[in-house]
Parts: sequence; structure tokens; C-alpha cells
Amino acid sequence: MRKRTQPESSSSSSPASKSEPRATDEQIKTSSNDSIHVSSAKRSGLVWTVAFATLICASYGVYYYQYEHMPPPLTAEQAGRRGFSELEAMKHVKALTQLGPHAVGSDALDRALQYVLAASQKIKESKHWEADVEVDFFHAKSGANRVGTGVFKGKTLIYSDLNHIVLRILPKYASEAGENAILVSSHIDTVSAGEGAGDCSSCVAVMLELARVMSQWAHEFKNAVIFLFNTGEEEGLNGAHSFVTQHPWSTTIRVAVDLEAMGIGGRSALFQAGPNLWAVENFAAVAKYPSGQIIGQDLFASGVFGTATDFQVYTEVAGLSGLDFAYTDKSAVYHTKAIEACDSAFIYYAPFYLHPSWLNMHYNMVQSLVRFDRNPGGTPEWLGNVIFAVVIAVVSCLTLVYLLSYVHLSGAKGPIAFASFILVGLSIIMVSSGIIPPFSEETARAVNIVHIVDASGKFGGKQEPSSYIALYSATPGKLTKEVEQIKEGFVCGRDNVIDFVTSSMKYGCLTDDNSEGGWSQSDIPTIHVNSDTVDTEGNENERITQVSIDMKGAKRLTLAINAKEIEDFTFKVDSEELVPRDAKSSIYGWHIIEFSGGKNAASKFEIALYWAKNSTRAAGNSNGKEKQQPLVKLRTDFDRLTPKTERVLSKLPPWCSLFEGSISSQPLSFLNSLPVNF
Repeated sequence: MRKRTQPESSSSSSPASKSEPRATDEQIKTSSNDSIHVSSAKRSGLVWTVAFATLICASYGVYYYQYEHMPPPLTAEQAGRRGFSELEAMKHVKALTQLGPHAVGSDALDRALQYVLAASQKIKESKHWEADVEVDFFHAKSGANRVGTGVFKGKTLIYSDLNHIVLRILPKYASEAGENAILVSSHIDTVSAGEGAGDCSSCVAVMLELARVMSQWAHEFKNAVIFLFNTGEEEGLNGAHSFVTQHPWSTTIRVAVDLEAMGIGGRSALFQAGPNLWAVENFAAVAKYPSGQIIGQDLFASGVFGTATDFQVYTEVAGLSGLDFAYTDKSAVYHTKAIEACDSAFIYYAPFYLHPSWLNMHYNMVQSLVRFDRNPGGTPEWLGNVIFAVVIAVVSCLTLVYLLSYVHLSGAKGPIAFASFILVGLSIIMVSSGIIPPFSEETARAVNIVHIVDASGKFGGKQEPSSYIALYSATPGKLTKEVEQIKEGFVCGRDNVIDFVTSSMKYGCLTDDNSEGGWSQSDIPTIHVNSDTVDTEGNENERITQVSIDMKGAKRLTLAINAKEIEDFTFKVDSEELVPRDAKSSIYGWHIIEFSGGKNAASKFEIALYWAKNSTRAAGNSNGKEKQQPLVKLRTDFDRLTPKTERVLSKLPPWCSLFEGSISSQPLSFLNSLPVNF
């Protein structure tokens, strides 16, 4: 607190006291009657506005330097035998994407596996003479993945007939190195909706080029390095699970590094690590620019992203510590049919370029809003905008918290607030008028076009199944404009809710015009009750129902068991019990089973259902006023386009792109169910 001097008469004031400088923001004025007036010195609002604009420009400069300004890629000649060549890695990306979408069970995936195998053999042939390179084409047997946390809560993931490429590099004359290995992992398979340049042919390309480099100086290593090129990741992390539970090399791994993608460009970022800190600490000690996104791990663990990576298997199933890297630029076209044009700088992976990503978070949020509605029509159209606006406001306030007080005192509040309102108004006008379209090829609207053959409720084959085409979108909003351009007899609304087992279409567009071609009755999966008995030998008189399921040639099955009626179950594949009787978790009253496999995967399964004591059928307490849920419901998917689907796809507007997530249907889906009172 400043001490104020007592006022004196002008006659008694000395010249020195009159000329004494006052280092203060206040001016003290005295009058003849000794009254004091204190006024604050205000800085110019224009000065603060210019300072604020300078801060924005400087922030963009930092963003540009960290995200847009990329080092030039190196050729093989410039990199040398021990150097990483981005252009050589890009050749792998182009070769893999030219194969087209290569989902599990497809011919294209077989060709992709052969390409990676040939590249691995070439690395083995050109290695340093003091290094050992081993290549293993690993065929995994059937298994069950029951991670049970995050997005896999209440789910059992079953796989069969998966193939992986495993490459191990170690020094020839250090036998102990093979018992202490570092795992570098990514996946070859893609979704059926896209060629996978981003997710994750780019990761595979990085690993192949990195393996080539390491094979030239592995004789100096103290540890072996294992490169896992797995398949089945898009179907539920099945490739990583089959490797850590079945491959003999998995017991030698001490740390895991996972490479992933949630976009198709930019630099990689560390977004998950642990559980032990030493992996992060060692990375920080050697990385040139060590930093990461601390909030990413919490968001992934909460399931808010609705996705997961192989890193979850390595930490929860194998008990390893490690690092998980991904890049997120242009995430609006992630898992879509849009043109996946990767910047060459994607090759500069996180070991050299980790950076704080708050400046890029807003852009990524806008990109991810195109896949905001996991149950199409189930989310209010305004919710995504509100969430985005709140996050922007919070982050902006926290970022500028030290400047807001100065802005408040300076008198620049008015100009800044006025400019903000003007920008908001101009943005609304430009978007609503169509000057700036809401969607483009780079920020495409994610849509699904599925030919559905619905045999649910037709148990026993007494009624003909219904066939129709469904058009729906994970992007909130109506499809009126899209349907006007496509035509083909689509009718949109919320009247017909479609249950896809793992999700529901609460708003969409349907048409049954010319939808009878491209499928046959023999494709419809069957549910057969083999027996329904009561175990009288025990004290509880337990009821057990034996059910067999035939996928009829499909390579993907999604099955839901009513947890209110069934307290437990077992699941057999080729007479092998993959899921034993034990405590099962559920989500929204259902336990979900997802099966996927290769060309030679099993297609017939045996399920034993153990009824709950308070089931509606056993207790006779069914409420006739409520619609009774089925006992079992299922969906099988075929990666096949019917004539009607092809015609709709050919008319799809350029601002729309096919999207496929881990729970999405493929182009041809069959629905069936088993009622409680079968």
C-alpha cells in the first residue's frame, strides 16, 4: 500500500519536491479546499488490440513451425545405408494402398501380407554380416480376447485364421540380447471403406524402413528388436492379442512401442504411455523434442473416443510398459473412402518430433465431429457444436488468463468484444449462405450405405426376410440434401429404427426399390436350438439351452446375448471351448460377442446359454405391455456390393464419404434373432 504525502501550500513547497518524479499509474490532484481526486491512467485500447493480434499471429507462427513446416524428405542415396529415407518408406505406402482396401478375410489382405513378407525377406538378405534377422510368417489359432475395459466393456472378441509377419533383429554374437527384446508394432489390415494409407499402411512403411536401417547396425545393439506386422486390429485388437498369447517370442519382450493413426497426416504424438514411468523417462532423455499429450491417455481409458489401440493389449494382457504414438491431422477422412493424400512428413515419427498439441486441438476437434454420432440420429444436432464451443471457450480463457486482467483495465474490452461478435456473425452468414460449405472432400460427411436383409423375428423361417438399403450418417444432421441428389426412392425419418446389434440407426433414409439382387437365401445366418433342458441333478434346477449358429460364409459376426435372461454362457469354435463359464460383464443389458477371421475361419459355433433365475420366461413375469427383447440377436457382414448399393454409391455427393468403424456394418448385412419364447 502506497503512503500518500500530506498536501502543503504552494508557498512552502520546494522546487525539488515539485519536480520529484512519481512512478505510479495514478495521478493525485489537489485543489484549494484540499479535496483529492484520483484518476487511473488508461492505456490505449488500440495498443491492446494490436498486442492481442500480435499474440495470435505469434501463436500461429509456433503452430506453423511445429505442424506445417516439415524437413525435406531424404532419398535413399542421401540417407545412406544407416539412414532413414522418407521417400523409400513412401514407396511402401503407395504399394500397399494400390492393393485397395484389405480387410480381414479379403484377397487384398493376402496380397498385402505377401508384400510385407517379401520386403522383410529382402531386409534379411541385405543385413550387416554381424547381425541376425529372422522372419516368421505366423499363423494364429483361434482365440478369445476379453480385455473388458474401455470400449470393450461387456464384449468378448473371438478370432480365427489370422496371419502375421514377425521380424526379429539382434546382434549375432550377443546371445543374451534375444531374451530382452523391444517390440515395435502396427497392423496391416484396413477397414473395408478405405485403402488405409493413413491407418495404417504409413505405420507399416515406417517399420519396414526402420527395420532396414537397424539391420545395418544391429551388431551394436544390447537388445533384440521385434517388428510385429499384425492383422485383425480393426476387428478388435485381435492381432496383438494372438501374438502375445501364442507366439514364443512374446515372452522375451520387455517394452512395447505401438504406432497408430487417427488421421492421415502430420507429425506423430505420444498420447499413451506407461504404466511404468521408465519408458517415458528414457524416451525423454534421448528425444530431441520430448513432449506429449497428457490428456490423451485419460480420454482413451474413459472410452470417450469409442476406439482403442493395440497398446491396450500390451499393457493389460501382456503386462508390458511402453509408448503409443499416433498422428491426427485430417482426421475427418479417417476410416473413409476419401482420397488419403499423406504429406511426406508423416514419416518423421515421434521419436524425433514430439510437441504440445493444444494449438492443434481445435482443428482436430472439428475434424472428429463428422463421426460424433455413434448411433445415427441418437444425438441432438446442436450437442456437438455446444461441446466444441465450451471447449474453445475454456481453453481460450485458460490460455489468456494472464492477459484478461490487463485487457479489462486497459479499456480494450469493447474493441475485442466487438471484433469477436463481428467474426461470429460473419462466420454464421458465410456458412448458412453456402459461401463456406459445411462439408468438403477434406472434411467429408461420414455416411454409411448398407444393404440390409432382415430376418429377425422370423425364427423358424415362416416369413420372408425384408430387403432394403439404409443410408445414415455418423455426422449429426438430416440427410435431406444428400437424398435429393441421390434420389433412388429414399425416405428419411425416425419411424424405422434399425438395430445393428452394436449400434442403432435412429434417423436415416430407407428404400426397398430394386433391392432383391446381389444376395440369396443361402446367405442368411441361422440360429438353431439343439436342446432346452433343466439340470435336475443339481440343487438349483438350472435351465440350459444349447444353440448352434451358422454364419453361412460370412467372415464377421456380431452377436448379442440378453443379460437379463441369461446369466452365463459358453462359446465353442470347432469343438474347442474358447469362452468358458465364468463371470461375464454386460453393457446396456447385453453381452456382445464379435467374431472375425480369415478365409479358412470357422463359420459354425456352439453356444450354451445358462438362464437367470429371475428370467421373464422362467418366472412367468413377462409384462405384456412392454416389447420383449429377443434372447439372442445377431448380424453377419459381407464385404460385397449389391447392384443397388453400387448405384447409390455412384450418386453419392462429393462432400460425403463412406465411413467404417469397428462396430459399423459392411456393405451387405444380414440380421436375425432368437425370441425368448422360442
